[in-house]
Amino acid sequence: MSNGITVDLGSGLPYLVDSVLGWFGKDSLSAEWKRKIQHLVKLSAEQAAFVQCVGMAKPVPITDIYQATDLIFPEPGPRKRPIGEVLSSDTDLVIFAGPGWGKTTLLHWLYVRLCHEHQDIIPFLFTLRWPKCPADLAEFVDHLAAAGNKGLGKDQKLILLVDGYDEISDADRKLVSRSLLLFKSLRIGNFYLTCRSFYNIGNSGFIVARQPPSRAAC
Repeated sequence: MSNGITVDLGSGLPYLVDSVLGWFGKDSLSAEWKRKIQHLVKLSAEQAAFVQCVGMAKPVPITDIYQATDLIFPEPGPRKRPIGEVLSSDTDLVIFAGPGWGKTTLLHWLYVRLCHEHQDIIPFLFTLRWPKCPADLAEFVDHLAAAGNKGLGKDQKLILLVDGYDEISDADRKLVSRSLLLFKSLRIGNFYLTCRSFYNIGNSGFIVARQPPSRAAC
């Protein structure tokens, strides 16, 4: 199930931090903003790398337990697409699923996979239920918009993994939607946003998929 991936994000964090900062033109960034990026990358890596199911004595690497799920696209007619196919399609996506179906685990697995397997893709994880995370996302995208493409590698793109749209206030949802629409307009990457079923994401024009319950070896 792990596809040969070893969870050792710690050794790759300096590269990931430098890659993210490079998108902004890191020489012009404030020390405070650099520290914030470093903190968010470190926290995301700590949260994403391991899973602890009920009854487990200790966490296990997410790549040892997670089996990638297909996503169901309802239009133009219901059809399944493997997540690997979606990754290569340059698609911005809202992923709906029921509570406890594995939305967060899916994004964590994608984060770990992208960190290890794709030097041309720079992932960044935003967990919206964390304090001030919607504002951090807005600040992140605003910095990207101000930087333009000056930090953009020739064959690189940025993937924003944004988890928990349903777990924040109405005001924060509006802020997140505005930020993702702005990011979409920059054409420097894609985003995947998760949300519980039956929540309204507004008139966003985003492509929607649905996630069946995730499969795990526990």
